[in-house]
Amino acid sequence: MNVTLARKLVRERSAGLCEVKSPWCEGRATNWSHRLAQGQGGLWAPSNGLDVCGMGNATGCHGYLHQHPTRAEAEGWLVPPGQTDPIDVPTRIHTITLGHALVFLDDDGCLSTVRGAA
Repeated sequence: MNVTLARKLVRERSAGLCEVKSPWCEGRATNWSHRLAQGQGGLWAPSNGLDVCGMGNATGCHGYLHQHPTRAEAEGWLVPPGQTDPIDVPTRIHTITLGHALVFLDDDGCLSTVRGAA
């Protein structure tokens, strides 16, 4: 998948709002965050991307993910290298309709809730 289409599908999924909603959240999504980093084999695919606020490793949820990797991995916001394909790793995101929910992300820009998850 190309970068432009991946970004479009993730932005549509998020409705322009940060999907992480960490304690550092600024609200409006402004950046793509790879769940599995490109340097570790992460692709431009909706299952591997989150729409987040902040910039790089410094501010907002994007910064929070990189400065709190243990929590980010526990929530599925980051996928450890070599673990598995991000499409198979559930992540806790915030959506308008579900609030915070544990979901699987697919490469069509959709999500499905994890059965039995709180």
